[in-house]
Amino acid sequence: MKKSELEVASELIADAGDAVEMLLTKGIEAAMNKYNRRERQQDEAAES
Repeated sequence: MKKSELEVASELIADAGDAVEMLLTKGIEAAMNKYNRRERQQDEAAES
């Protein structure tokens, strides 16, 4: 993997961990609302 790809993968893994933690502490609805927003996906696409 390229260094830039490793950086992206690292961020994604950290986000996944945060999502799981929220799922376990605040429930699935809160986690889905935070991590499955279309706006967030569009922001990340713009950064690429």
